[in-house]
Amino acid sequence: MNDIQSLFPELYKVLNQFGDAFIKHYRDILDEEEINATRNLWRSIFFEPVLDGNRIDINIHLPKYSEYIENGTGPGHQPDSREKFWPPISAIKEWVKSKPGVPKDDDFAYATRGKIHNEGTEAKHIFSRCLEYMEQSPEWKERISAALDTDLENNLLNILDSLNL
Repeated sequence: MNDIQSLFPELYKVLNQFGDAFIKHYRDILDEEEINATRNLWRSIFFEPVLDGNRIDINIHLPKYSEYIENGTGPGHQPDSREKFWPPISAIKEWVKSKPGVPKDDDFAYATRGKIHNEGTEAKHIFSRCLEYMEQSPEWKERISAALDTDLENNLLNILDSLNL
């Protein structure tokens, strides 16, 4: 059993609901902005609350390539940027196969790859927008605070009971 789940069951439950809501919002943006031709990013995001020493972290896991979607790439020839950045052709070919309305041949895939190298890609800031959206919701702050209060009170009562006071 997860340490958070045993020590803070109410908080664990609310943090999982928070994670589910974050992921839903992230996926909604992918769908609305048509950023998910292959649906690999959509399927691969997951969430996990973890106890790290005396603090609780919320880990949202995304594949490595999501950083290029989040921050863009910049042209591949810019010094100090991504000077030798060429997106992997296998990923471009997979995207070409999945993307409606584009030619389904290798020439188009290589041309797309070259364009990304030469011009870069636009930053989408999906993660940042989701985090801002979630942080602006007073509901989550209240629910997390209430769950933590409940768990701390229950833990204190359990300690007092064990001391026979």
